[in-house]
Amino acid sequence: MRNKWDNRNYLTMKTVGVRKDGLAIEFANGDMVQISCSSVTPPLATHIRWTESHISPDRLRITVPARPRDIEIVWHVVRRLTDPEFARHMAERAAKQAEHVGARLRELRKQRGLTQAEVAEAAKIEPGNLSRIENGHFDISTSTLWKVLAAMGYSPADLAPKEVEETDSNREWATS
Repeated sequence: MRNKWDNRNYLTMKTVGVRKDGLAIEFANGDMVQISCSSVTPPLATHIRWTESHISPDRLRITVPARPRDIEIVWHVVRRLTDPEFARHMAERAAKQAEHVGARLRELRKQRGLTQAEVAEAAKIEPGNLSRIENGHFDISTSTLWKVLAAMGYSPADLAPKEVEETDSNREWATS
């Protein structure tokens, strides 16, 4: 069965307006939702002009004039805040991605014949954290991910599974 978020009308915004307690957004599928301004305000934003909020030409983002830069509110942020089912879906998806990245890091580490302790020391992280990362039970920042990859002599491109790399290289050979 298809999910409601697989329909473009679920993610396309039609209108945005300001209400006393937040932004009111209408989606192309007819859903009317409201979010509080505080839930989408970045920490350093000032001079926020909520009444000048507008939807981007692609209908996927709300732009709110502010300093030091405009606030961009992407459709999935609005849906995550207002649709518990979609929020659960996104959380499950994130967990699966964490498991995938962790499993791939473990695979790369083993290909180099390295222990978790060796990689953790080289990356300057706790060995227990590397174990949790490899098991998909730890949120990893981009900078930590790059450190772990560098400690093993890999780059972010190496996170792609070997089959994908071979398919891409086969395609290059076929077209040259």
